[in-house]
Amino acid sequence: MNNLNELQAKIGYTFNNESLLIQSLTHTSYANEKGLKYTDSYEQLEYLGDTVLQLVTSEYLLQQFPNAKEGTLTQYRASLVSEKALSQRANEIGLNHYILLGKGEEKTNGANKPSILCDVMESLIGAIYKDTGLSSAESFIYDLVLHGVELVDTDYKSQLQAKLSSKADKLEYKLIRTSGADHEPLFTIAAVVDGKTLGTGQARTKKEAEQMASKEALKQMK
Repeated sequence: MNNLNELQAKIGYTFNNESLLIQSLTHTSYANEKGLKYTDSYEQLEYLGDTVLQLVTSEYLLQQFPNAKEGTLTQYRASLVSEKALSQRANEIGLNHYILLGKGEEKTNGANKPSILCDVMESLIGAIYKDTGLSSAESFIYDLVLHGVELVDTDYKSQLQAKLSSKADKLEYKLIRTSGADHEPLFTIAAVVDGKTLGTGQARTKKEAEQMASKEALKQMK
């Protein structure tokens, strides 16, 4: 395992109790191989970290979209804390170089499995929470999980509706013009609220043009 100080510098957090950091990186296969207890592996920290991550992400989304419906918020949260999203963040900090694995998992390249990378990200959150509390865990989540992430891939229409909150029912998409050849038309559509154009978009299909108009509207609203 690489230097723990190096990892702590990467994540922007220094542990008071470094044993928590080691535990957060210890896969059950390694614990079993070394004759350690189950509680020496990261699984309990992962359970705790998942709970903290859900809480902080839920609060973040309520701040961003205070009038959004529960279903929309749930969809956004699922995207932000998915295995894909967390494993990508883990790869960005090279977390795979620090995970302690048994020989079997090492042979199958376990350190690069999205499921394990996701688990270790959650266990790190749990370890930080146990080390110094919610505020530190929240900072880690904001900096290394939520920062710079675009919600729900390209579902800009849902994002715009959530952002508009009470005005969402007045949101409409108007076809401005159709250009191009008959067999390959190009649609230009505007996202409009109360007669005001918030953004326009062009695409080969009307649905895609609506998405592009919503994306532009979200940019203008920031």
